[in-house]
Amino acid sequence: MKKLMLILMAVPICAFAADQDEICRRNTLVMAVLQMNENGTVDESTLNQDNNHKWKVHFNYDLFGDMYGDKKKYDIYGRTTCNGISIKSEPDGSSNDGGPADFGDANTFLKAAPEDVGLHCWCKMDGPVTSWWTYVKKYNTENECKTNCTSYCANGFANNTPMDNNRNLRDALFYAIW
Repeated sequence: MKKLMLILMAVPICAFAADQDEICRRNTLVMAVLQMNENGTVDESTLNQDNNHKWKVHFNYDLFGDMYGDKKKYDIYGRTTCNGISIKSEPDGSSNDGGPADFGDANTFLKAAPEDVGLHCWCKMDGPVTSWWTYVKKYNTENECKTNCTSYCANGFANNTPMDNNRNLRDALFYAIW
């Protein structure tokens, strides 16, 4: 079973209180374990048309390494955009035109919003970790993209669905984490 483990280090946070005494918090360690082969369940309430293209998937494993001794459902959430852009980044991540995007390719410079329109469906994770925008599907019409992109990303992420080139959607988003 493949797992992706992220270790995030927090830097000391210092502030000055009203009496000018310095208050500092120690470095902390946060560990999240993302299991690539575990399927999740889509939170259907996030898939309505008025949700600004946001999605959420529940997983039955502990994202934080079972630190608390009990298995709870944890959420990974993200968003989508339908866009006219269909290019990927250069291999070094630069913003130059890296050529046509294939399914699962990341774009490190794409700035997208729910109001964008186009045939090209892009997904990204927003929490608890963030990924680059990842190209996942081309639709025939802008309306078809607007109607189906969020559901496709949520269900594809929950079930690690193969895209048109047989790359898996969840795997592609995990590999696009920054």
